[in-house]
Amino acid sequence: MKYLHSQGVLHRDLKSENLLLDEDMCVKVADFGISCLESQCGSAKGFTGTYRWMAPEMIKEKHHTKKVDVYSFGIVLWELLTALTPFENMTPEQAAFAVSQKNARPPLPSACPMAFSHLINRCWSSNPDKRPHFDEIVSILEGYAEALEQDPDFFSTYKPSTGYSILQCLPKLTSCSRSSSF
Repeated sequence: MKYLHSQGVLHRDLKSENLLLDEDMCVKVADFGISCLESQCGSAKGFTGTYRWMAPEMIKEKHHTKKVDVYSFGIVLWELLTALTPFENMTPEQAAFAVSQKNARPPLPSACPMAFSHLINRCWSSNPDKRPHFDEIVSILEGYAEALEQDPDFFSTYKPSTGYSILQCLPKLTSCSRSSSF
């Protein structure tokens, strides 16, 4: 996503279903069906994207920027930390209403490390200007990976409710971002 944004591309439908793993367990972004160049898009008229991952400004069909992908990444990160579907107790339309009208977000688990909680909350801020850019997100995640490598007890103490977590893969995933070719 950092690379796509550096090229001026908005994905506009970032979600777990559009993230693929290659044979080296490196993430590849897929499905560019509703993507656009930032200079040529700015509002979403009609249905674009998937409500459970969609930023409030897209739901409201307002002007949007690269920050819609950052919002969606926050939802994906939550999904990876919890191994749950966002707003699974709601229809997609109910989720869209809750996000856009009530500022609802999926609940963060109490066991979620504070650093990840802080990053997720920044990513899904209702104010797009408060969301970080992907270059900052990559730097933050690389720092987290280094910290996790230096804390061998962490993996024995953090237990998400489902037993699955992206944190166990974070060192590998950040090494992919450093070595990927586009």
